[in-house]
Amino acid sequence: MRKSTLLLSVPFVTLLSACGGGGEEVVTDAPIINTLTNLSDATELLKLSQGSTGVSLADATIASTKDNWDSAKTLDYVAILNDDASSLVGLAFDEIPNDVSFSSHAGSIYALVSEDEYVLVDGVVDATISRSGSFDLNILGDAQKTDRLGSISEASLSINILTVQSGTPCGGANLFCGGDMTVIAGGGTHTTTLEDNDFTSGIFGQSTSNVELGGVINYENETPGDGINAVVGSFIAD
Repeated sequence: MRKSTLLLSVPFVTLLSACGGGGEEVVTDAPIINTLTNLSDATELLKLSQGSTGVSLADATIASTKDNWDSAKTLDYVAILNDDASSLVGLAFDEIPNDVSFSSHAGSIYALVSEDEYVLVDGVVDATISRSGSFDLNILGDAQKTDRLGSISEASLSINILTVQSGTPCGGANLFCGGDMTVIAGGGTHTTTLEDNDFTSGIFGQSTSNVELGGVINYENETPGDGINAVVGSFIAD
């Protein structure tokens, strides 16, 4: 959903020439796209992070966070923090648009399934918001697997979260939360229901034509067993 800021943030020059010689240079300023990098330092942002229980929400500013934006994981309106890969900040949009999709390679996920640990090393993030307003998130790719004996091997990891919970119960007009999570790892498929504070994803931007996505997962099974025992991480997409 992101528009290019390079072509829209610099002046362009049009030359008008008249018959018989001469020409007049007309300089027109293209509209400036107000992104995180050119908004005022005092601009208020929404911060999503891994809390002591679930995902926590807090107010932040550009000035207080910009030194920690991960340059490889910063879009126009949302940025993962390089001092904590399970935290992000963004310019909250004022609503949730319908019938939009997002995609990127910017995801950082840790999963504990049974006694095996998975760390996503090359993942793809795809998400859609349907016409009816339901949110469908998919994160999948290659992972490093560490089994209970400490042996390390390559594996695949797939995480799907589907939710219709949004708005006030999630803490903001731009937020989704909770839902049902499916994790495919180690040749097995496991499902669980997420509480509202286990998962929060937000819509960030200034208009429906260029909104972006960012979210944090912070799920821990209170009664560990053979299924999903923990999923922690963050993602962004445009």
